[in-house]
Amino acid sequence: MTSIKMKQYNYFSYPFFQAYVLNLLANVYDTLGFEEKEGDTHITLLHRVSVVTWACRLSLEDCVTKATDNFREYEETTENNMYV
Repeated sequence: MTSIKMKQYNYFSYPFFQAYVLNLLANVYDTLGFEEKEGDTHITLLHRVSVVTWACRLSLEDCVTKATDNFREYEETTENNMYV
């Protein structure tokens, strides 16, 4: 998978692939959202993971921003800052 991912970024057609897949994901990303909701089914949770993974991997701005904010919040929580 890693070698495929590395190769796809080097192709001149990658921006077209990125735009195409993000267009496919747009409605489902908007419907599912980034955050887990109370009452989500197991299938919805799995679906969200897949959609959010691809959305962030393809640099969807909203997804990357929320992931960055969540990570920053995690780092700033003192109980999560344990040094090994």
